Amino acid sequence: MKTLAVYPYTPEQCYLKDFTEFVVGYEKIILVPLSGERKRLKRNSTSWEIVDSWKTGCDLSETLLLLSGLYSLEKYNEIIDYGINKQIEIIVEKAVWKILDDTRKELVKPLFVMEEIEKVNSNQVLHDIETPVISIMGMGPNTSKFYAQLALKQYFEQEGYRTLVLGSSEMSSLFDIERLPSSMIKNISFTQKIYILNQYIWEKSKEYKPDIIIIGCPGGIMPYDRHISNGFGELPLIVSKAVPIDINLVFTYYVNQQILNTDYISSLKKFCTENFGTNNVFLGMTDIDMYYDDEHKTAEYMLLDEKKVQESIGLTYEDQIFNISKPETFKEIGTIIENILKVDFEVV
Repeated sequence: MKTLAVYPYTPEQCYLKDFTEFVVGYEKIILVPLSGERKRLKRNSTSWEIVDSWKTGCDLSETLLLLSGLYSLEKYNEIIDYGINKQIEIIVEKAVWKILDDTRKELVKPLFVMEEIEKVNSNQVLHDIETPVISIMGMGPNTSKFYAQLALKQYFEQEGYRTLVLGSSEMSSLFDIERLPSSMIKNISFTQKIYILNQYIWEKSKEYKPDIIIIGCPGGIMPYDRHISNGFGELPLIVSKAVPIDINLVFTYYVNQQILNTDYISSLKKFCTENFGTNNVFLGMTDIDMYYDDEHKTAEYMLLDEKKVQESIGLTYEDQIFNISKPETFKEIGTIIENILKVDFEVV
């Protein structure tokens, strides 16, 4: 078994340390945070440890996972050249791959692999998906959807259920999770995307024979504001039309106390019920604050303290919206979902 180094590691990727048992092919994870981030990581464990420099990470590992977040192409080139000289495997995420020159692309392996499915049943009839489906949606990217997918996978498998997880993140392959097909983002009709996804999930269901299907929906459920369209919620809508959703988890960015109220919660639940076809809607608030940077024309994300989220939710709304910045929350969510499925389905 090999060791995997991850650089630059940020708290948003905490699933790498919390679910190391699902990382395929690696015995240990070496986390290399940016300067200033290490203080958030208080201890090592038997399955992961923290080091101060990317060179140390490379020296201790057989594989380096190179993520976005560094300040220059020259820095990526330096790291890749060092790793190649050390004869270690280098895997890069999509955002890094895009900026590399052709020579260095030949030296590294892309993390992102999406299954190509172009043809569907000529009858264009939706297949019946009889297995209960849990969808995980968000107000946009960086809303802990992938963490939730792994947390629920862990919960249900520990309870003895077989799961099929379709991931919303390019990190899915690292955790041996199936990714949604490339048709989701191709320039084909909305209708074709639905038929292709339905067939894909139907075929994977026959292969895995799961008790529960967990689907991470990419993107956001609606435009966040006039600057951030989230594709006008197309991707979650495709998922909801391709398969019947039985449980829908919907995660928001941080919502302050001035905005969070009963009307906000009820209107969001109503939107989800009307658009995605299930009354079983559960909301969760992340510890990520998002704002639009007018100068750079980009969305910016800031990690908040868990206490900040709890202060906003308080006692008033704790039975209406979950604080998903607390890892133990997912055990509570898993128990609630399990009880619903035991009543509505013969889930073994």
